Amino acid sequence: MKTRNLSNIEKIHLSQNLLEKNLDQSLDLKKIAQASFLSTYHFHRMFHSVVGMTPRAYFEKLKLERSAFLLTVTNLSIADIAWELSYENPESYARSFKKMFQMTPSQFRKQNSRIEKEEISNSDNTFIRKNSNNSLSVKFKPKILTKKIAMYYRYVGPWEKSHKIWRKLIDSCLQMGVFHEHSELFGIWYDDPMLVGKEKQRYDLGIFLSDPKIDKNLWKEKFGFQFTNINGNYISYSYSGDFSNLEIAYLEFYKWLAENSKLKIANKPCIEIYKKFPPYYSQKDSEVDILIPIQS
Repeated sequence: MKTRNLSNIEKIHLSQNLLEKNLDQSLDLKKIAQASFLSTYHFHRMFHSVVGMTPRAYFEKLKLERSAFLLTVTNLSIADIAWELSYENPESYARSFKKMFQMTPSQFRKQNSRIEKEEISNSDNTFIRKNSNNSLSVKFKPKILTKKIAMYYRYVGPWEKSHKIWRKLIDSCLQMGVFHEHSELFGIWYDDPMLVGKEKQRYDLGIFLSDPKIDKNLWKEKFGFQFTNINGNYISYSYSGDFSNLEIAYLEFYKWLAENSKLKIANKPCIEIYKKFPPYYSQKDSEVDILIPIQS
């Protein structure tokens, strides 16, 4: 990627993406600045101007929000969460957490846990959970996602208002001749709306590309797309039904994971691959593959 193809705001967005993808690493601002084609001095000034906080404060905020999410949907110990997010020790993590959330990690988990125990039936690599409260049944299976080229737009806000961005994405792909009946559309959520609020949710919506030789600079300059490679180990399930129940399906998924100690959630965001989804199909007839990253 050439520096001249990036505006200053795009450079900051690039640095944000790098910070988001490295929550399990120690913060090296010099490397982030270099990867964003900025000097350390200009990076600090520009980042604060665009984001409204320093890079270090932003990175800390993301880590603590991620830890809060892990506290609510996993049985990971507080020490394990601290190590996963590369805190020096559990005590320093607990102090930072309390400063942001006004309570300790243990208190937060006790008040907000979403993984009550329920009966579960197993069969080979497929697992079915039946929830008596909502008659939802979901099937789980392991999945290795081979390297995929992802082209996407970043959206911030509630999913219900993302339709215009989806239309822009698909119209651009149609214009360039890369959208067809077998195209895979995806969404990547970075935030828990219960923690940050729906208006501040970060959401990458895009398409997986089959042609590795695509001119990324052309697409970026013409349509404003961003690109990344996605791969890794995931546990997945296919959900069919009312799109408004997708959150319930997620919770069922996390409950099952919490009961299977051999699987640990990796420090990456979940991926949704859309087979049928609003606004292009009836909300009640949606089909979504949900992939939750796990440690290998």
